[in-house]
Amino acid sequence: MLIRIERDSKIALHRQIRRKLQELILSGVLPPGARLPSTRELARSLEVNRSTVVAAYRQLWSEGLVEGRRGGGTVVSASEQIDAIPRIQAEPLSWEEQYSKTLTPYDPELFTDQPSSHEQGVIRLCPGNPPDDLFPAEAFRRLASSISLEELSSLRWGTAQGMIELRQAISERLVLEGIDAAPSQILVVTGGQQAIYLIARSLLRPGDIVATEMPTYLGAQYVFQTCEARIAAIPVEEGGLRLDILEGILKRQHPKLIFVCPTFHNPTTATMSLDQRKSLITLAHRYQVPILEFDPYSPFRFEGEPLPTLRALDTQNHVLYVFAAATTLFPGLRVAWLVIPPRVRHTLVPLKWVVDTGIGALGQWAVHKLLPGDEARLGSLRIRFASRRDAMCDALEARCHGLLDWTKPEGGFFVWAQLKKGLLTERVQEEALAEGVRFLSGSSFYHEGIGGRRHMRLDYVGLSEERIEEAVRRLGDAIRRCAC
Repeated sequence: MLIRIERDSKIALHRQIRRKLQELILSGVLPPGARLPSTRELARSLEVNRSTVVAAYRQLWSEGLVEGRRGGGTVVSASEQIDAIPRIQAEPLSWEEQYSKTLTPYDPELFTDQPSSHEQGVIRLCPGNPPDDLFPAEAFRRLASSISLEELSSLRWGTAQGMIELRQAISERLVLEGIDAAPSQILVVTGGQQAIYLIARSLLRPGDIVATEMPTYLGAQYVFQTCEARIAAIPVEEGGLRLDILEGILKRQHPKLIFVCPTFHNPTTATMSLDQRKSLITLAHRYQVPILEFDPYSPFRFEGEPLPTLRALDTQNHVLYVFAAATTLFPGLRVAWLVIPPRVRHTLVPLKWVVDTGIGALGQWAVHKLLPGDEARLGSLRIRFASRRDAMCDALEARCHGLLDWTKPEGGFFVWAQLKKGLLTERVQEEALAEGVRFLSGSSFYHEGIGGRRHMRLDYVGLSEERIEEAVRRLGDAIRRCAC
C-alpha cells in the first residue's frame, strides 16, 4: 500500500495519513475486509512516530471506516457500515434561490478603468474615477520613511468613528468652508458609498420613501434598493432639481429622507443656485425631513464662484454632509468623512462599528499628514482636469457637431450629452463598442431605467487628452452609422 506524505505541508502528518487512507477506502482500492498495516509497520515505512499513525487510525475508527478484528488487526469496515456514513449525492446548491431579494444589479465592471479580457483596446468613458497615477506617491514615500517606530507601533486597529487626530484636522478644514463641526460630529468612512449606506441603514425601514434627484448617482439608488426603500423621483434640470415637485412630494408622500448632489450633480453636472439651496433648506425645515448632501465634486470647480454647501447654510441640523472628494485627493487610501448632527452620533457610530470596526489606522494617519497640503494638490488637479474637460468639449464640437447636445460644465468629472435625430443610446452603445469605445447610457441613472434613453455620461478625468480625442472620434463614427 503506497502512501506519500508531505513533510513541508502545513497539514499535520496524522491528518495526511488519515486523508490518504480515507481516499483509498472510499474509492474501493481498499475493499471491505482489507487489512491495514499495523501501526508499527506503517510508522516504520513512513518514518514517523508510531503515535502519529495511531492518531490517524483512531480518526478512521471514529468515522466507521475501519474496525478492529481479533487476530486480524485493523481492517476496512463492511460495505454497509461505510454506506451508513453520510455521503449525499445531491444536485449542486442553487445559490440564486438563496440570495436576498433586495440585492442590487450593480456591476462593478462597468465602472472600473481596467477593461475585461474581451475588451482589450476599448476606451472607457464610464468609470467616473481619476487615474491611479494621481496618487501622491512621492509625498507618501517621504511620510513612510519618516515615521518613527514608536509612532508606527501606535497605529494598530482604528476606531469605528475614526482617528481623533484626523477628525480634528477635518474639523479645522471644514471651518474654512463655513461648516462648524466639532470632531465628535465627524465620522471617518471608507468612501462616500459607505456613508450613504450608513445613513440609509439607520434611517430607512422597508417601504419608506426617499425623495431623490432623477437622474441620480447609481450607488445611492442601489443602497436605497437594498434597504427596500421606495424612491420618489424629482426631475433635475439645468438649474438643479425642481423644488416645486419636491414640495408636492413632501406634502403628499412624507418622505423619510432627501438625497441631493447639489454641486456638479452626477450625472447631469447641474449646480443648484444659492437661492435654490436656501429654498431647499427651508423646505426641509418646514416638513421636518433630513437632507443627505453628497459632495464629491465641489472642490473641482474650474471657473465661476464657489457656492456654500447645504450643510454650511443649515442652522437647524437637518443636513447630513458627505465629503467624498477625499477619495480623489488620496486615491487608494479610501478615506472620506460624514458630518452628522450630535444627536445622530449615538446611532451611526455603533452601526459603523458593525459594518466596519475601524478603517486602517495607517491610511487615516497618512491622510492626516497629507491633509494640510491638499489645497496645493487640489490646485494641480483642477488644472489637469480642466484641461481634460476642454479636450472633451473641443473633441465633441469637432467630431460630434450636429449629433449631440451638451453643456460645458464648470467643474466635476463628466459631460452629460443628449443624442439628436431621434437616436437612442442603446443602439449607439452597440456601435460604439464595435468601434472600441464604451460609455454609460443615461437610462442607467434613472430608477428602474425609466428615462434617459437619449442621454449619455462621458467621463473625462480618467483619460489623457490624446485618449479623449480618440474616444470621441470613435464615438462620432458610431453615432453617424446609427444615423444613416
